[in-house]
Parts: sequence; C-alpha cells; structure tokens
Amino acid sequence: MKKKYSDEVYDFISRHVKGRTIYELVQLTNETMGTNFTVSQMRSYKRNYHLKSDIRYNGNKGSKLFPPEIVKFIRENALGRYNKELTELVNKTFKTNYKVNQIDRFKTNNKISSGLTGHFEKGHIPANKGKKMSAEQYKKCAGTMFKKGNTPHNYRPVGSERVDAKDGYIFVKIADPNKWKLKHVAIYEEHYGPVPKGNKVIFLDKNRRNFNIENLALVSNGEMAILNKNHRISEFPEVTKAGIALEKSKTAVKKRVNKDAK
Repeated sequence: MKKKYSDEVYDFISRHVKGRTIYELVQLTNETMGTNFTVSQMRSYKRNYHLKSDIRYNGNKGSKLFPPEIVKFIRENALGRYNKELTELVNKTFKTNYKVNQIDRFKTNNKISSGLTGHFEKGHIPANKGKKMSAEQYKKCAGTMFKKGNTPHNYRPVGSERVDAKDGYIFVKIADPNKWKLKHVAIYEEHYGPVPKGNKVIFLDKNRRNFNIENLALVSNGEMAILNKNHRISEFPEVTKAGIALEKSKTAVKKRVNKDAK
C-alpha cells in the first residue's frame, strides 16, 4: 500500500506531537510541511502510527483540554499576570497540571493578552537607583561582569543560520549585533535586489529547504492571498508558475476593465 505522506512528514509529526492538541498539530504540520491534513485525518494518522501527545485531559475522556469554566477563569485572570503565575493559579484553583507552554499557546490562539510588555514603564524608577554596590557585593559579582572587548558565549557570527520553531523557516544572520533575515529572501535579494514593500518571496515547490534561485518567486501580498485561496501553489514549480501567471493576468484584466469603465 502506497504511503500518502512521506517519511519526512512522519519524522516531523513524531517530533512535534508531544504536548500539542490535535488542532495545533494539524496547523503546524500543514504550515511547515505543506500538507493538507484535516483533524480527522491527523487523528487517524496518530492512531495508525501509535503517536501520542501525552496531554492529560481533564474530566471525562473526550473532554476538551480547556473546559468552559477554565477558559472563563483564564480570560478573567490573565490581565497583569505572566504565564508562569497564571499557570500556577489555574492549577491551584482547578487541581489541574497544565504546563506553562500550554497556557501560553491557549492565550495566543485565543488572543488573550496579559497587558504586560516585559519592560519597565516610562517614568519607572529602579529600586537601586543612586545606590553604590558594596565591596562585598562587587567581589561576588566581579567574576561574571561583562568586560569591554569580551565576546558573549552565545554570540552567533554573521552567516549563522537558525530554524524558526513556529513555522520551520530558516533565518540567516546578515549583520551584527543581532540582525537576521529569512534565508530565501536574502538569497532572492542577492540576485534581484531588495524585495519591494507589500511583496514576499515564495518557494515554487512549497519546499522550504530548496533555496535554488530558480525555485524562488516574487508575488504581492494580494496575489499571495489569492494564490492560497485558490490553491495555486503546488509541489510542482511549473504548476505554481502557471497559477501565478493566471492570477497576474486576471488582476491585469480587472484593472483594465475598471479603467475603461471610468
């Protein structure tokens, strides 16, 4: 029996299934691997390959990870609390064992904000302002103080690459101290110059690891939306090119019709 999905897809799902709900796994897999799993298909896939999320569901079997009463509680208590504090409060109140990353993902997916920026607000006065460090304190901290000319232990040289954990895109460091750019965009710009505002570079074969310049194409944000809506982006570059040409042609015709109407 021919496999519908490749071993690469299996490896990706098996590495990311832990700690994710079926809905999160479907979204992440489809966005990263270019697949088109539905929830029911992913549930069957996990069952067939004995893959488990290891998420402990509350209440009876089949209940949601976040029951209505907990959803209501999170919405009412998220403001002014960091995720760690909110997670501890939820677990203490409902005798649950949520992890911080689960609460974080839930808030993100449901657009729930704590209102905290992580920065001191304008006008904030540090508690130690104007105070000098004692000789004893200085002695304790001297060994870990950053000295001028030292290179941080986590420094990444220009040209280094990293993978975005959320969508699988590769970023490349293009300048110090910490300037990164999508690798496929950087490659495109090396050949054709800066990407105009309101445009983006896509992979013609949907493979986010194929950085051949022939596999990269520039489309406007509007064209990208239409291409996605009409499923014009294929695993076959020539099919994608034809889809782009078709949408560009339709857009040009529409503009001409509107111009003539005026």
